[in-house]
Amino acid sequence: MLITKSDFLIYLDAPCHLWAFKRDLVPTQERNAYLNHLSAQGYEVEKWALKYLADCLVPEYGAMPEDVLIQQTVTTEHFEARADILIRQHGSDLWDIYEIKSSTEVKKEHYYDVTFQTLVFEAQYKIGRVFVMHLNRDYIRNGDVDCKQLFHIEDVSTAINKMKEEVRDLRADALYVAEQDSCEKFTGCWKPKECPCPDICHIDLPEYSIFDINNFTRSKKKVEQLLAAGVRNVHDVPPEFDLSDAQRLQVTVAQSGNPVIDLKTIKAELQALLYPLYFIDYETFNPAVPMYDRYGPFSHIPFQYSLHVQREPNGNIEHYEFLHLDKTDPIPDFLRLLQEQLGSSGSILVWNKTFEGGRNKDMGGMYPEFSE
Repeated sequence: MLITKSDFLIYLDAPCHLWAFKRDLVPTQERNAYLNHLSAQGYEVEKWALKYLADCLVPEYGAMPEDVLIQQTVTTEHFEARADILIRQHGSDLWDIYEIKSSTEVKKEHYYDVTFQTLVFEAQYKIGRVFVMHLNRDYIRNGDVDCKQLFHIEDVSTAINKMKEEVRDLRADALYVAEQDSCEKFTGCWKPKECPCPDICHIDLPEYSIFDINNFTRSKKKVEQLLAAGVRNVHDVPPEFDLSDAQRLQVTVAQSGNPVIDLKTIKAELQALLYPLYFIDYETFNPAVPMYDRYGPFSHIPFQYSLHVQREPNGNIEHYEFLHLDKTDPIPDFLRLLQEQLGSSGSILVWNKTFEGGRNKDMGGMYPEFSE
């Protein structure tokens, strides 16, 4: 049995997932536009990372072609890993690992990922330092993409060394799980709606389960308490069980079948609205590598909006829209047209105030002439 780095990360997600994956019991996920987008973003980041390698790392190391290995794979008896970049220290037999990540920080799972990789590579190479190359959250494009500024190189060697024993044990556990004939004694996941193998992790799970309680799975202790008591259905949660006020309200409504409607608050909200009413929805695109000046990694590019206007109570609904089709920054045209269609008074309603408000703040900061 061979455990790859991908297998190991699946195991960390849930042991049952690994067992199912190794037996081809997980339905193949259909490729959709979003998954294709994520893949494309990963390839784009990798392209610029390799340019960083050529422009920055090779000169810094004084490396010759034979000192640089890209996508090198090492396979041992039971484990396999691939390194994005392996580069030899000048005049030495020590090799440094550079792992490329399409994120703006080193995440917890990245440490496990790179530690597993390091352990496998130590079977064939003397490993010196270990780095994670991720996008620089403070980079703002001004002219051509500057790959020197686009990336932040983080030395994770100390953290990796501290985690080696833990990861050795975990990968041994993963191998054990993968080799078993049954997964009955292994842990499933706590995300049934996202589970790749619900027929294995969540057999006979109630339609409305404890996993549907808002933010409940953030508390491992509480989930384990209910599962140990045999409680999986939200209707079986005891009245004395410790929940937040919002969680208890949700459970009470589910168990009683009676909705809770705060008419006083709803009435006060509606009475505070001033006409005309403007109902707005923005659509954005947030590429990993900024496409235009003023943007940074994963900055939202607002390229479309839909606007409905009701000028008086019971009045007709007018509809306006904007869709940017050119390969240029949409914001100036976006805001000019929106400014024409919005009056100077009234109330604006959106589905997600934090999102649209955040985009307004971003656009005003990027184009001060529209900030007011």
